[in-house]
Amino acid sequence: MPAPELAGKRLSHVELPLLDAMSQKAIRLWQRQHFDEALREFRLGAAKARGAVAWIDYAHALALSWQGRRAVEAFERGRRIGPQGAVDKSAADRFLGLGRFDLAAAFLERIRDRGDAEARHALGLAECLERAGKIDESAEALDAALGRFGPLPELRIFRAKHLRRLGETEEALALLDTVIADGRLVGRPASSVHYERAACLEKLGRFPEVFPALRQAKQPLIAAHQEMVAQSTRALHRLRDEVSKLTRDQVRGWREKPAGRPLCLMTGFPRSGTTLLEVILDSHEGVMTSSEAPIFSDFVLTPECDEQDGSFPALFDGPKAKALAARYWNYQEGNLGEPGGRLLVDKNPALTPILHYFMNVFGGSRLLFCLREPRDVMISCYLQDLPVGKVSVQFFEWRTCWEFFQITMEIWLRIRELLDGDFLEVRYEDLVRDHSRTMRGVIDHLGLEWSDRIPEYLQRKEGVQVFSPTYADVRAPIHGAAVQRWTNHEQHFGGPDEVPLEHPLFRDLGY
Repeated sequence: MPAPELAGKRLSHVELPLLDAMSQKAIRLWQRQHFDEALREFRLGAAKARGAVAWIDYAHALALSWQGRRAVEAFERGRRIGPQGAVDKSAADRFLGLGRFDLAAAFLERIRDRGDAEARHALGLAECLERAGKIDESAEALDAALGRFGPLPELRIFRAKHLRRLGETEEALALLDTVIADGRLVGRPASSVHYERAACLEKLGRFPEVFPALRQAKQPLIAAHQEMVAQSTRALHRLRDEVSKLTRDQVRGWREKPAGRPLCLMTGFPRSGTTLLEVILDSHEGVMTSSEAPIFSDFVLTPECDEQDGSFPALFDGPKAKALAARYWNYQEGNLGEPGGRLLVDKNPALTPILHYFMNVFGGSRLLFCLREPRDVMISCYLQDLPVGKVSVQFFEWRTCWEFFQITMEIWLRIRELLDGDFLEVRYEDLVRDHSRTMRGVIDHLGLEWSDRIPEYLQRKEGVQVFSPTYADVRAPIHGAAVQRWTNHEQHFGGPDEVPLEHPLFRDLGY
């Protein structure tokens, strides 16, 4: 498991003096995945510094460790010292790079108001507004960006996305074809334009053209990330082997431990309804949600892995598990603030392969596992333009989508067998068919009182920060349009190098 990347020569990406010895020491600690010690050194350096450099470095390290609230505070400290423009751009670039559009917005607005935005900042502000559901304001920001910077491919691709969301899909598709014909695409836009084109074709019902567009989108990504795919696959196989050796007594021992602070893990497989369930639960006054923050995987488990080969650690004894739980809660408070007695729902579908480690550390926590028709899951994963990571690289090729799903679900089925019913499976189809009844079962499982805010969650959705690519879908009223979506692409199931049309695993999952 590689450490979250720090820039080699400077964390802040701004023209400021060279790092001092304190920051150099912090970077060395970070590169060895000693994140707690590195953050301590960054903080000490910032406290001793008279200039902005150390505060900016500390802020970047906090942001990379997913402690967004603390990162904003550190950037603000650096900004008070100056130079303000450089700090604002540094903060905006970092949060945009992490997909933290909620935290980037304020810095981007300052950049806009000061009149020194670069194209990436103008596009970033339009994206922040769109993700917040402010479609008209987003369109105005995009028009301003196009007027100032001209028809850059990134801006035109985002315009096409806007048009598709507004139902003007034919116009969006024509714009994308023009962007492709211009031949100015390099880097990620060379993939994004074809992903967006596939989304338009899907919406128009031109299903035979969707997979060819997706293959064009994925080809440069496959070539660039082969080693990451191989590392991810090896890790997944090792985890399946580890889980196969677990015993019922081990799992029972973990689950019988006191729960400690109120915590629920919501996991499953990507594109299985976790985001919809998260948004509904977030409307409950007794719940705080953490949306796909990789705190447990990257900052609790990763530092315990072997520094040389990245192999996973042995299971933790009681004192070690307690120390790791304290680290987790410290990072979550840096991310969200103090829960104040509310139940923290950590929504992260990427955690299923390491679920046994989570239970080892948080034995008495609640567990929600989201399920969806496997073939619908495969289609949704393959169609989605996701940030590149150790999970999403498995969706570059159609066959590996299935192989990743198969191994992940085998891990879940083994753990489910050992849990003796101490969990709740939530099916996406039930949630969209009768969300009120399904949610009553979820609320009961979580040990909460029913809240009248649950049926009214759509009225509060604007205040919920959603980091999943499906942020726009979950802001709409619940519908079943995505159920049985796979049938539009049935010709891609059942072949020797494709997702199977039928498989015993489907039955084992209840489908």
